[in-house]
Amino acid sequence: MKNQNIFYKKLWFVLLFAPVLFLGCNDDFLDRYPQNQLSIGTFWTTENDAMMGLTGVYSIRANWTGCWDHGCNLDIAADNGYNKDMYMTFLSRIDLTSADAQVSGYWSRAWSKITACNYFLENIQSVEMDEIKKAEMMAEVRFMRAYQYFWMSQQWGDVPLVTRVLTIEESNEISRDSREQVVDFVKQELTEAAASLPATRPAAEHGRIIKSAALAVKGMLLMSEKEWSAAAATYKEIIDLRVHGIYPDYEDLFLDRTAQTSSEIIMSRIYLEDEGYGQSNQKVNSPQQFQDGFHSVNPVHSLVNAYLMNDGLPVETSPLYNPQKPFENRDPRLYYSIFLPGYTVFRGQVYQAHPDSTHYGDQVPNHGGYSMKKWIDEDFTGDQYSYGGDIIEIRYAEVLIGYLEAKLEAGDQINQALLDQTINQLRGRASVDMPFVTETDPVKLREIVRRERRIELAFEGLRLFDLNRWGITSEALNRNVLGMRITDDPDNYIGNIIIDENGYYIKYKHVYAEHNRLWPIPQRERDINSNLTQNPGY
Repeated sequence: MKNQNIFYKKLWFVLLFAPVLFLGCNDDFLDRYPQNQLSIGTFWTTENDAMMGLTGVYSIRANWTGCWDHGCNLDIAADNGYNKDMYMTFLSRIDLTSADAQVSGYWSRAWSKITACNYFLENIQSVEMDEIKKAEMMAEVRFMRAYQYFWMSQQWGDVPLVTRVLTIEESNEISRDSREQVVDFVKQELTEAAASLPATRPAAEHGRIIKSAALAVKGMLLMSEKEWSAAAATYKEIIDLRVHGIYPDYEDLFLDRTAQTSSEIIMSRIYLEDEGYGQSNQKVNSPQQFQDGFHSVNPVHSLVNAYLMNDGLPVETSPLYNPQKPFENRDPRLYYSIFLPGYTVFRGQVYQAHPDSTHYGDQVPNHGGYSMKKWIDEDFTGDQYSYGGDIIEIRYAEVLIGYLEAKLEAGDQINQALLDQTINQLRGRASVDMPFVTETDPVKLREIVRRERRIELAFEGLRLFDLNRWGITSEALNRNVLGMRITDDPDNYIGNIIIDENGYYIKYKHVYAEHNRLWPIPQRERDINSNLTQNPGY
């Protein structure tokens, strides 16, 4: 169990009073501060008030990335997996509509966070406290607001750019600002926030935003805008801070262990098991075979196939690959990330999940044989709905692989020193120990980098962002979603599972249209505010 800190020990108080401090209960376009419930003059007076307000902003979770409760949403919406009940899968399908509850959920949670940020920034001005501390707190909140706008610009394009608390009348008449305006705003906010944020924090402030978080999101934004040289320069700023490194144990990074305070972690969402504010991955995403889990996240075969053999070659070309023993001699990250049927041993049992078996009840036929192992703690014996493991949102591995991609796409010279500084740091973990990359040809290296991102960052919520940035979302998604191989003799298979010509289980056909690149503006918001235009195709 991690040591708890002063900052998050206050969480219980703010969670109790955050609805009073920040949010109304309206289903309207924005959650609004209920001005008749608390006197601003009596609260925003001391540094302690400011700290409680800051903690309240942190406590509002928008859940863009990582894997929490009901799945690794933007990986499920892409081509890394699916939910057994199809939850979140429709975020990138042609039958997505403006009434979709998941789209509305993302929209409302993002606005709750933005509204809390605006409220904090307006009211901290009246607090008499050390100006350097005040500037730092404001930088944290400006980052959190910019982070929401970054993701909203990616998923909706044009969105209202709101930087103050609105009245009900104003919020019901607001219009969408251009994506270009939002992007420019996010760039400036992240740049200015980074200047006031510390490079490191003491243990008692674990979980608070640091300088590299602002720079990392700025790097992601610049990559999405294809400003490659600027993205590379931004990532280089993080590297030059010399405060981050690659943790040697890949598996432990995602569990409630010492690794979660390692220098690889740039930003996390903090959960506290013994305070009653844990997360439920251990129940929701564990296989039914173990601790009666819900088996919610189902990796697909194309992801399993993306993991290299341990000689560094793909399964298609490696002499080590044996179709009869497909999981042997693979990149160790496969074993840390995915439950493999008939192969993975967990709590003394071999994982069994053949889709046409009924051995573990009626949930088994709903999935394709694989299950997500990343984030699942074999040693945990507590309340499965209250696990204390943090959820990583940004880590240094993403910075290094992003730096290499940006340098590659900028047309810069690629040499072995750069490869060793970036991608080979990931492969060189003690628990991974994969052959180093030596390829410098840009075309071949691009394929290697994209594969490395997919396997290194699997189920961390970045896959849809990557596909969109690379312009290959349609190619990746318009295909059958396959699970494990059911039979070596598909022509004579007589079971009840639908299979393809190679004997792989077909879960469903994913159909993606170009208009799915942007999500629809929720219809319930447009019913309230007619000034909110709709994205094409919806």
